[in-house]
Amino acid sequence: MRRLMTFVCVVLFSLTAAGCADVGSNESSSTSGTGITGQAAIFTPSDQLELSQNVPLGTWAKFVPEMKTSLINAGFSKTSISTTTSGTLEDQSSAVQDAVVSSVSSSSKTSDVTTLVVAPVPASGENDAKFGDFVSRSYSREANSTSASSTSSSKTNTALARLADALELAQQSGIRVIIVANKIPGFTPDLFLQMSSAAMIGEIQAKNLVTKLQLDSASSARPRVIEVLLPESKSNGFNRQFFSGIWSVLKPYFVNGKAVSASGTLTSSTTVADWKSVTFDATTPTAAGDEIYQRLTKKLSASTSSKVTTPEIDGIIASNDFVVSGVVKKLTKMGYTGSSAQINPSISVSGIVEGIIGKRDIQRSAVPDPSASSSKKSTTTNDSQWPIITGYGANIATLPDIVNGHLWMTTIEDRGNAATLLSRVCAAWAKGKKVTSVAGVKTSTYYTTSVPTIDAGLVAISADNLKTTLIDKGYASLSDAGL
Repeated sequence: MRRLMTFVCVVLFSLTAAGCADVGSNESSSTSGTGITGQAAIFTPSDQLELSQNVPLGTWAKFVPEMKTSLINAGFSKTSISTTTSGTLEDQSSAVQDAVVSSVSSSSKTSDVTTLVVAPVPASGENDAKFGDFVSRSYSREANSTSASSTSSSKTNTALARLADALELAQQSGIRVIIVANKIPGFTPDLFLQMSSAAMIGEIQAKNLVTKLQLDSASSARPRVIEVLLPESKSNGFNRQFFSGIWSVLKPYFVNGKAVSASGTLTSSTTVADWKSVTFDATTPTAAGDEIYQRLTKKLSASTSSKVTTPEIDGIIASNDFVVSGVVKKLTKMGYTGSSAQINPSISVSGIVEGIIGKRDIQRSAVPDPSASSSKKSTTTNDSQWPIITGYGANIATLPDIVNGHLWMTTIEDRGNAATLLSRVCAAWAKGKKVTSVAGVKTSTYYTTSVPTIDAGLVAISADNLKTTLIDKGYASLSDAGL
């Protein structure tokens, strides 16, 4: 049936093909200065409009120009590169289908190798601007209970089928296909660019928290107090995956008593199925601050609550930098002081600043032995030491908090590296070379099939590497970091 539908599409669209441009060009392609001929067509989702600095750096609006620049540097001509953005999966599948059929049916075919770079639009309601554009979100073909959800699911399934058909037709016609971030059910690409998953983001935050708090050296007599803040999402699957990544790392420490939760939302008996216990509505800028305040003061009795203003808290996994900003503001108002640099210090705040602006090299000091610390403090007594906080997105608004030590670490995909590797793959195909000739291309399982894969790379950013990972690469400026 799929092959029949594809054939019908070819016949219908071929009638108007003469008035359409080939895939990847608004004009005929020209030979670049390095002798590479070829075409590249890039299809990405449209960015959600966010007039704020409190959104992640990982956006398609920033990635596409980097991809075009990388292709030109690799030898492609400007006129051989086209870009298309779509607000919905339905619109994108139609755009890809029209472009492919136009190319296949065109009477002015060339011998140039064409590559389609397609970042499928997430299903309706799956995208969350607070996590940016790059997080992979899987598609579900399961029927939903409500009629509205069923209608949305049906549209998604129809669009996915149309997109898969069009891309299969492209491959049959000799066009190379690269899929970015979101896998398409029923279709196997020539190469897959793997972006971070919700589980990966949760896992890297938890691992960095464990390292910084030295949980392996903690004891049940002096456990670390940890809270996990997971903003609600329209996708239960996304939240469950996010928490599964966190809990895969933290669970052993709660089981052996080395970690506890001030609010009681996490215990030794917590499972991945309990992910809802740490979620909260984070739709407003103050929501995260209100949530952490309620968590920290939840167990205080009436007789002590008036006396305790800064209950003990050692670590907070805030999930994304939008949540971080709310938490930082609230903790500051509550009276917490100091910085994460003072916890198992490797450098002072002044040393961080001087290292970033290039006044001197970062010098590390010995890390104190946590076993030598005082016995466990009650959460009903004041402890104003600033906790370790982790996030995701490298939001411009929170970069100063990394410098001043209020945010221990954030994470981001290395979009520049991903664009460079993709352009090298496109250039290799244009030159008739195999994709395996490109350094950085590996093999991974795409559903049940092994395909060449590029890992965009999820990078942990702290004060130690802020300059090299963000500022030196042009993702942010010194002024963005408050320097």
